[in-house]
Amino acid sequence: MNKVKLFTILITLFYIFGVISYFYHFEIFASFTVFVVLLLLIKFLDLDFKKSLILYFIFFAGLIRALNSFNLADELDNLISNFATIKGQIISHSDVSIKNQKTKFFFRADSANINQEKYNDVNTKFLVSIDNEIIDEKFEIGDYVEFSGKLRTPNPSSNPYQFDYERYLLNKDVKNILYVDSYKKLKSVDKSDKWYYALNKFEKIRNKIIDKHAKNIKSPNLEILGGIVFGSETINPDEEIKENFKNSGLLHLLAASGLNVALIYGIWWWIASLIRFPYNLSILTGAICVILYTFMTGFPPSILRASIMLLFVLFGKIIDRNANSLALIFFVGFLMLLISPKMIFDIGFQLSFIVTIGLVVCVPVIISKFDNLDKKFKEKYKNSSRFKKYLIFLFSPSALASVVAVPLVAQLFVIPLQMHYFNNFAPFSLLANIAVVPFIGVLSFLGFVSSILALIPGFDGIIIKIFDFIANIFLTLLVKISEFFASFKISLISTYALNIFQIFDFWIIVLFLTLNLKTNFKNKKHLILLLVSISLFFLSFIKIENFKNELEIMMFDVENADSFLIKTPKNKYIMIDAGKKSYKGTSSAQLIINKYLKNKRINSLEVLIITHFDMDHCAGTIDILKENKVKQVIIQKDEAKSLISDEILNYLKNNKINYKIAKNDEIVYQEKDLTFKTYVPLVENNKNIDNEASIVTLLNYKNKNILFMADSGHVGYENIKTFLPNKIDILKIGHHGAKGSITDEMIKELKPDYALISVGFNKFNHPHFSTIEILDRNNIKTISTKNFGFSKIILKNDDEKIYHFNIEIKKLQTLRFIEKPKIPFHKNEFFQKFIQKNLN
Repeated sequence: MNKVKLFTILITLFYIFGVISYFYHFEIFASFTVFVVLLLLIKFLDLDFKKSLILYFIFFAGLIRALNSFNLADELDNLISNFATIKGQIISHSDVSIKNQKTKFFFRADSANINQEKYNDVNTKFLVSIDNEIIDEKFEIGDYVEFSGKLRTPNPSSNPYQFDYERYLLNKDVKNILYVDSYKKLKSVDKSDKWYYALNKFEKIRNKIIDKHAKNIKSPNLEILGGIVFGSETINPDEEIKENFKNSGLLHLLAASGLNVALIYGIWWWIASLIRFPYNLSILTGAICVILYTFMTGFPPSILRASIMLLFVLFGKIIDRNANSLALIFFVGFLMLLISPKMIFDIGFQLSFIVTIGLVVCVPVIISKFDNLDKKFKEKYKNSSRFKKYLIFLFSPSALASVVAVPLVAQLFVIPLQMHYFNNFAPFSLLANIAVVPFIGVLSFLGFVSSILALIPGFDGIIIKIFDFIANIFLTLLVKISEFFASFKISLISTYALNIFQIFDFWIIVLFLTLNLKTNFKNKKHLILLLVSISLFFLSFIKIENFKNELEIMMFDVENADSFLIKTPKNKYIMIDAGKKSYKGTSSAQLIINKYLKNKRINSLEVLIITHFDMDHCAGTIDILKENKVKQVIIQKDEAKSLISDEILNYLKNNKINYKIAKNDEIVYQEKDLTFKTYVPLVENNKNIDNEASIVTLLNYKNKNILFMADSGHVGYENIKTFLPNKIDILKIGHHGAKGSITDEMIKELKPDYALISVGFNKFNHPHFSTIEILDRNNIKTISTKNFGFSKIILKNDDEKIYHFNIEIKKLQTLRFIEKPKIPFHKNEFFQKFIQKNLN
């Protein structure tokens, strides 16, 4: 490898490592690792001392740049209020969700009134969320607006493998969300604000073009064209279309991406070569096409990122036609991360960067294998007409090979990240993407050209109709292809998330495979490296059963809801309750519980207890049953009194899942030294009868007793206490610590060492101060999801270990009760009292 090329790549990699080491808090270990790696590079690759010193400084530059980037603070950071008013400017396109009846956009505030305190001359970025039903006029980028509503900080991930919404917004320099109650539009953007005025004009032009296409193309084709060509956020396909595209592995087509940039430039390059444009002129005109397209789409991050990357590469090619494409890509990546280190955590950037590297390294090798066939093909038709030669150029072996090679390589580099972030894999995505490659190229270019022509007087009539007629055919075929591949039962397979080693090892396998293909598998050293990489990859999937004779109890942080997972010493699993649903209609099971089960490679439950049919206990039940084999479901009663109970009972019956009604003092699971019992309080004439009569469960392991009270309080306890042991070591407090969940007498009788409370932000004042006072008064160590997030208790003989999920380092950490946990402001006691005081 050329030394300049290698050094350019190393600069980028060392800088990235510096950024990542800061984010994951292993700076000291990373510094030592870099030092060792540099010594190895000096010894084995003859890297000179000066360059190694530069690389070491580059690593620290990445670390320092990340430190500065992630610690930008201002006076409005982490403020929350039940009522706040902010004034400023809309700085992004509106993202309209029909399903959730919400409109969201980014907003730059220049003044604010929070908690009755005024802040002037601020420069803070917010995410604004507003119900569509209160919007009576269209919001446009650049508009000046006054918004009033509730100010909140986004929830960080407080469970292992959970999507971190706080980090996602922080990467976009947003630390607060305003949920709007009312607004007042102050003024539209004017010419003095040149940037947003230009963006506003381009948005209006784009909407005008889409309206012209709407005369000839109907839904869903119009929305798909808008996504492919413009990445339009103003019109969205319906959920069925999105689901089909997702399951067929074509979801990336519904939003303009870096692929569109590459296709538009690629088609222009092909046209320029046909009409024999000079090399530099072809590059310059192609660059102009890319810039125009970027403006037309309104600068979405994926398009902007791809355009910058391509323009830098093109600039490098103009300076030096023989400039190495791989080195240019790494150099561009380095420059982009130098400007914004946070971009390294953007999934779009990761996909663009790694897929581009894969295409540059692998595709030429694959196509080169068809060179001899190409020569024979061209020799055979060398005396053909010019038109026939164009057709031969289009359908030559190497051209056809590229149609397969590009999506093949792209999918191979995408799959590990898809499994890592989304826990799924579309097995037919390769075939689907190969099938649509010709359509996407044509649609992208047709849409781009027709959009330009639509702005020219005299060209917006018959020409647009002809273009739309052709586009409509391809769009219909695209929909049919997505429907076909999505119709298979295994169109989308749930997987566990690949770890970092498996991701990189998979990419190394692809690269070694390419290297062996280049040498026709004749280089023994390369072949051995390939076989070793494959072996390590498959060995990493072997799950070593951990028979430590331990009992584990996991308490998920599902906010003001319940879900517990028990792992027995025999590695069997029991679940108590399945969490709730969010306002978006997504359950805790989808967002948190199933992700944990998949990534721990748990796919079978011995028992699932649904303590009662309240939404905060049973809403995720069907999602748990869909993704996991459940041997037995135990429910409170076999009668539907609500929509959710009706859905669960119908699902159990229709899918012939073994279920039964809970009985009092019944053993539902046991193994050596462990029994798991259910209790059913017989409560009558009580206003909280559903809660008090919820299924109570007792887990006994050797000399330890753990009692889960579900939503039952002291009333339910009085009904079953004669069946209970004299000593309870761990007590899960009922009803999220509500008033009446425990009494002093109950605690003195049970004598627990620890209390578990599953609770989150709520308007019911959970946990009630009287509950906390009783626990404090009796010196009970309290583990609350509100304070500690996800928690795990490990019991072995008389020994116990307690861990909680640290939201800063995103790892399990030993829980120390003497320390005050670092928690989001909206989850602390002060805020709970503030909310209770201001409920009315």
